[in-house]
Amino acid sequence: EADGDVLVFLAGQEDIEAVETALRKRQRLFPPSARPLLVCPLFAALPASKQELALRRAQGGARKAILATNIAETSLTIGGIVFVVDAGLAKQRGTHASDGGQLLASLLAQPISRASARQRAGRAGRERPGKCFRLYSEATFAGLAPTAVPEVARSSLAASVLLLAGWTSGSSWPMVRFSRLLARLWGRGRP
Repeated sequence: EADGDVLVFLAGQEDIEAVETALRKRQRLFPPSARPLLVCPLFAALPASKQELALRRAQGGARKAILATNIAETSLTIGGIVFVVDAGLAKQRGTHASDGGQLLASLLAQPISRASARQRAGRAGRERPGKCFRLYSEATFAGLAPTAVPEVARSSLAASVLLLAGWTSGSSWPMVRFSRLLARLWGRGRP
């Protein structure tokens, strides 16, 4: 393909580290005439100095491959990106019931929405024409939810409810709102 950097969307830090290791091993197999490949991870827990590396332009004719979570989907624009590779997954917070009936918070890889897939594709070619390579079929794309379910609808509100229940400020207005909130939540089948 033509010149340009690559932005690869992966589900999480573990996937990024695994792909980074695989790419570094594969680099040793490149012919001597190949352009250097600068592999840059980009995820929230990465130190700021390493995040900055991913955001800088590649030097010396190198092609940069940025391995990112959905942090690069909307939060920032990276110059030089011409190609996007989309795995179609993102880590999302949610709750699920344990065997004992308790609600457990979790961070699991889930399929993205069609809106997210379009947003990711839009990262390619901001400065000139680009391409997006989706690692899933058109049928899978068509079966994705149109938009993402908001985190508040995927998460337990127990901690927030307990915080509000324990809030005493000397006036009754927070408790009136709290009572209305509980009534609305119960009406929607939420605990």
